[in-house]
Amino acid sequence: MVTALYIVSWEGSAGKTALCAGLSARLRGEGLKVSYLKPITTKATVVNDRPTDADAELMRSLLGLPATANALTPCVLGHDASAASVAGRAESCRQSISAALARAAADVVILEGPPNIADGAELDLSPATVAQTCDAGVIVIADYGSDSALDKIVSAAGLFGPRLIGAVVNQVPAYDFSYSSDSVRALLKGKNINVLGLLPQDPLLLTVSIREIASQVGGLILNADEFADELVENFMVGSMSLGPALDYFRRKNDKAVIVSSDRPDIQLVSLETSTRCLVVTGSGQPAPLALARADELGVPIISVRQDTLSVLNALEGVFRQTSFGYPRKIERFGELLSEYFDYAALYKRLNLKSKIA
Repeated sequence: MVTALYIVSWEGSAGKTALCAGLSARLRGEGLKVSYLKPITTKATVVNDRPTDADAELMRSLLGLPATANALTPCVLGHDASAASVAGRAESCRQSISAALARAAADVVILEGPPNIADGAELDLSPATVAQTCDAGVIVIADYGSDSALDKIVSAAGLFGPRLIGAVVNQVPAYDFSYSSDSVRALLKGKNINVLGLLPQDPLLLTVSIREIASQVGGLILNADEFADELVENFMVGSMSLGPALDYFRRKNDKAVIVSSDRPDIQLVSLETSTRCLVVTGSGQPAPLALARADELGVPIISVRQDTLSVLNALEGVFRQTSFGYPRKIERFGELLSEYFDYAALYKRLNLKSKIA
């Protein structure tokens, strides 16, 4: 009999996909067959004339599943669909979800929830209903920095009742990790909620790729496209005089430097430090010498017609929206789970045992 585990949250970017990937890798390492479903998706995009969810596509790739990504999302709720048309599909969706689960040739099927626990509630397709339909145990994950994170975990306990296995609190600040961890555990224990994991903030998990930066600002990558999936940890603005520029840029590594097209001196100086890419703003082009040096170093230059302030505004919050689907991030999140997640408690609750002798 297949075991279903449902990962849910109250908001997007809480870490659901990361947790699905990390748990899947660990379970597979124990010799268990693992599959994946995203029963309800509200953020599918059309790829090759089919609705495709990026999270489902990532998990399909990681697990090497034979199904296409759209087969892993049995119910697609479009934001532009009328309530009446979707309501007519509600029972069909429930049947499709049950059928997809029954088809899964696995010991464990990890289910990923929609961005919000309330999604689909008006159609009786909320995660609480899906958990019941799939007879799934539930883990709720919350971002420590989000508003009322612990209140939301307590609310989830009320919604899912005994199906809730426990909670994971993500992105706990490293500077007071011990104090925060003790406080969270005490509060949730007082509400009879098991804390499966408290995961510290990790700079690598908040990095953003050069390609994502270009997309966010509507820019054009002029060169070194083969390096556009490199990860950026910091942003710096090059608007100072040339004298202190070198010392300034040495303060941060793995950075993107945002600099005006009319500052070729700053463009060149920044390239002599740990710079992942340049974002050259304004109507002009990067200096030919800077472009040649960037080519030599394998540093992409993004050309943006907007001014520097507009680019900074466009990049606000980009680290919170970044994709998880990079090998270094996947590996690092697995390491955090190995150190901070209570696998023994999860296995006991789901009655799972390693198949590795």
